[in-house]
Amino acid sequence: MNTAICYSFSFFVEAIMLWQYATNLLIAKHSRKNSITTLIILYLTLFAASLLEDTLLNTVLFLLANFTFFITQYKLKWYTAVFHSVIITAILGMSELIIYGIILRFSPHFFDESSHFYNLALLTIISKI
Repeated sequence: MNTAICYSFSFFVEAIMLWQYATNLLIAKHSRKNSITTLIILYLTLFAASLLEDTLLNTVLFLLANFTFFITQYKLKWYTAVFHSVIITAILGMSELIIYGIILRFSPHFFDESSHFYNLALLTIISKI
């Protein structure tokens, strides 16, 4: 349950980042309400899938959800939507991996069972900042 809290916060922040990225760079096809509704549905689906804790599945679904958001909500060709999806996925993935690598460098036992939730919360907050 505690892990779900961290994942929900993470997906909420990532959805906001995607929204900011898209609205500042791209031309919308639909109303703001429609775009936000689509984004919420896609990210709730991603959150549900993240509870399976399969990293490869989460990455592929994240890429597909972002592609779906771009192609349905903005005036883009499919290859431009793929480009923006890959960029967003790479940036958000790197932000997590860089922080994770730095933390593990200084604290090799960071994810010990006794403090797993607190460390996951710390990693989530720092990587999303």
